[in-house]
Amino acid sequence: MFGSDADSFVQQLRLAAQAHRAGRLDEAIASYLRLLAVRPYHAELHNNLGVALRLVGKLEASVSHHRLSLAADPDNPALHSNLGNALRAANRLDEAVKHHFHSITLNRDYAEGFFNLALCLRDLGRIDEAVGCFGRAAGAQSRQSPRHRSSLPSRC
Repeated sequence: MFGSDADSFVQQLRLAAQAHRAGRLDEAIASYLRLLAVRPYHAELHNNLGVALRLVGKLEASVSHHRLSLAADPDNPALHSNLGNALRAANRLDEAVKHHFHSITLNRDYAEGFFNLALCLRDLGRIDEAVGCFGRAAGAQSRQSPRHRSSLPSRC
């Protein structure tokens, strides 16, 4: 399929991510699955597939792929936060909070982790804690260098 050509693999991964960003989720999912046949322990692939599956409503499959991404890269705060997002979508809020909290433990300036944690706390009715996390998200966002600053997500 890709042989041993690492450049071809990277190119195919970029094309899959482009399809994903363009909203062609079925195409992206199929591409991620083909790529996983070649590199079954690739954290980024499992993460991207998990996000795409969440967006099409395949929540348990999303959670499974996010868990596989963490197995390959357990100290990555973004992967914990993305698993938290999938768990939140599956209405497993207590478990989601644990992963979002772990993401900000790994990186105290991880704005998206604070933001996503705040959404979960809000959903649980823990409003005061949620407001505090929204504030921490804004503070972490403002401390990031302009080159690394991203807008806070509008959805979890």
